[in-house]
Amino acid sequence: MSEFLFTVRGNFNYPFILKIDTKNATVRRVEFPRVKFANSPPDKRGTTGIDQFSGVIAIALWDRILFLERTSLKIIDVITSELFSDLHGIHFDEEGTLWITSTNIDGVLRIRNGKVEPFWIPAIEHGKSEYNYDDLKSQDFRNIQKAESGLYAYHINSVTTVGRHLFVSYLGLKGSTSFYYKLLEKVGLRKAFYRRGGVFVLNKNTKKIKYHLINEGLHDPYLDGNLLYYTEYFSNRLFALDTQTLRGKYIPLEIDHFTRSGNLCRGLVKEDEDFWVGHTKHRGWYEKSTSSLLRKYNTQGRFSGKEILLEDIVGVYHGIKI
Repeated sequence: MSEFLFTVRGNFNYPFILKIDTKNATVRRVEFPRVKFANSPPDKRGTTGIDQFSGVIAIALWDRILFLERTSLKIIDVITSELFSDLHGIHFDEEGTLWITSTNIDGVLRIRNGKVEPFWIPAIEHGKSEYNYDDLKSQDFRNIQKAESGLYAYHINSVTTVGRHLFVSYLGLKGSTSFYYKLLEKVGLRKAFYRRGGVFVLNKNTKKIKYHLINEGLHDPYLDGNLLYYTEYFSNRLFALDTQTLRGKYIPLEIDHFTRSGNLCRGLVKEDEDFWVGHTKHRGWYEKSTSSLLRKYNTQGRFSGKEILLEDIVGVYHGIKI
């Protein structure tokens, strides 16, 4: 039996995750009705990042992290911080340190010994903000939007540690509203909806950028050996980055482009040699009734014929195998 946990977003009354048995195509909600949404806007409610370490599962919400006992899936702890604002990806390293991306402040944070610490915020590192790290101690970013933070620049999505390096993915800011980008799209020299994102590779000790990969915005890292797989949000393909050589390759997925199907590419887990990939309905929160998909692809991106419909779920976000 292959069972996975997936996080989901939508205009929900309380957060939950999905427990999915892919062999029998069954879907069960694991609900947390006592957890209230305090700061998130309606369309950003739900769960986002998820990871596990030593019998504990961590799940990100907008402004807090739930810690679950792996077997029972019961909440054993909750942590919040003034620096938690639209949390996206989270990641346990080999020592059990929890790394976090707080997107509204474009920050990489970490939790060590129960303490939340800012680690790398590009706007501060590059002198593009009026804040310094000491200033953050007197600020509360939980109930703000991106434009209000004074730190938002890249739309950072995820962080993954590999040895002495951090791999930080980001979506990028949409520039296609300008006449120049509209013209490029019209003549076919730029993809519509393209977001100039990529991956920063940082030295964990010095925080210096070792490598900067420019690519369409990347989400949902899945580390398998030396390969770090990401989903591309708009292109419906995977990107596999070799963490040793820093070379990448694309895996186009056998599904209609989202401009025809309406399905974006979010959420990724591996089952044996195949991938289960989530497909989220573009701006589905505006619809009265919507659904998402999980589809199974082989390593070349060919559709296996297996898919699982997730009814009343606007957005699939990330998954882990349990």
